[in-house]
Amino acid sequence: MSAALVDQATGQAFAPAGRKATGATLVEVVAGGASVSAVATASAPAYAEGSTEPLSLDDNGNLRVKDAAALTALNALVAAATDTSDVNVKGPPAAVASVAPAVSISPAYSTGDCIGGMMTFAGMGRTGILSGIFESLTIQCKSAQSFAGELWVFNDNPTSSTITDNAAFVLAPADFDKVAFVVPITSANWYAGNVASVASIGGLAQQYLTAAGSLYAALIVRATPTLGSSTDIKVVAKAMLD
Repeated sequence: MSAALVDQATGQAFAPAGRKATGATLVEVVAGGASVSAVATASAPAYAEGSTEPLSLDDNGNLRVKDAAALTALNALVAAATDTSDVNVKGPPAAVASVAPAVSISPAYSTGDCIGGMMTFAGMGRTGILSGIFESLTIQCKSAQSFAGELWVFNDNPTSSTITDNAAFVLAPADFDKVAFVVPITSANWYAGNVASVASIGGLAQQYLTAAGSLYAALIVRATPTLGSSTDIKVVAKAMLD
C-alpha cells in the first residue's frame, strides 16, 4: 500500500514533494491504518531531549532532521542491510579416506571371498559429532577388472566376524547390528582404462553414526577375479561430516 499525505483540515491529498502552506498539519497514512502527523514550518523547530514534537517538513516537503550525521549513518546501515552481493557460506566438511589393502594373486578369489581383509576408514567423524553421510565409493585397480560384489560398511569394529583376504566372508551374529549399510558393486560401475580400471559409485547418501570416528569395511566379491599384484587395489571412501 503506498502512503499519501493528507491535509488534516480539508482532507485533500497531495504529493510529498508538493509545496505545503506554512503551518499546515499533514497526516501520512501508512499500511495498517497508522498515521504520522507533520507540520510544514518556515524553519526547523527547537527540540529538547525526550520531546515529542511533531515531524517537521520544509516548504518543499522535505523532512527536517536535527542530526544530519545520524541520518547519514542510518542510511548507511539501511544500505548495508539490503546488500545483495554474494555471501560466502561454508558447507559441511568433507572427509576422504583411502585404504590400499594387501591382496592375493593366487589362488584366484572365489565368490563370497573378501578382497584385502578388513579396511578401516579413519576420520569419518568429528570430535563430539561422530555422524555423517557416505557419498561415494571408488575402487582403483592397476589391472583390468569388472567384478561384481559389495562393500559392507560397519559403524564399529566387527571383531567377531571373519574378514580375511581370499577367505569366505562370515558375518557373526554378535556383529549384525554393527552393519551401517551395504554398497552394491556391479560390472556397470567399472570403467576400463586400457590396462588399469576404476569402479565409481556416487550419490549414495548413506547416513551413519560411528562408534569412535572410524568406519570399517569389507570388500566382498561375487565373481572369481584374478588380480595383477599384491598392491593391485585401492579403495576410496568419501563422506560429508555432520
